[in-house]
Amino acid sequence: MSKLHVNEINAKGSANTGLSINDTGRVTTPNKIAFLAVGNNNAYVTTSPIVVPVVRHNFGNGYDASTGKFTVPTGGAGLYWFHLHMGIVYTTSGGGNCYPNIKVYSAADVALYTPYTYWNQADAADYGSCHITVTYNLDEGDYVYLTFYGSNAKYYAGVGELNFQGMRMG
Repeated sequence: MSKLHVNEINAKGSANTGLSINDTGRVTTPNKIAFLAVGNNNAYVTTSPIVVPVVRHNFGNGYDASTGKFTVPTGGAGLYWFHLHMGIVYTTSGGGNCYPNIKVYSAADVALYTPYTYWNQADAADYGSCHITVTYNLDEGDYVYLTFYGSNAKYYAGVGELNFQGMRMG
């Protein structure tokens, strides 16, 4: 039986570590691409596009907290996973509805995919939640951002109620 013992694997012709294996056998990928942004405005809002401003982590620096947009960095083409958590949606008296969207665009500003979720409360003031999860194969420079359309509806932009996250899966 043969065994290969390594601590790091580098890309051919590069000094950049692509994969590390520690003494316990745990694998880490130092060049990962992933982000998590959360809300900070403890108020009901209708802002669109949705800018989720507080960055908890931003490996690869693809997420821009000033615009709310994630852009695939150089060398980052691949399959991505994104999720929007909008924990509290509020319709005012008389009911209302809303359509949060994840907008996926090419670097040439062409819409590739725009999944949305729909939340409706027909009769009275009420609370609810909206979530969207999507995977999409993206190229360098492609970008993703969030929008919100509400008719008599608002979302709560607090730290526990609003988050946008994504990561490169492979």
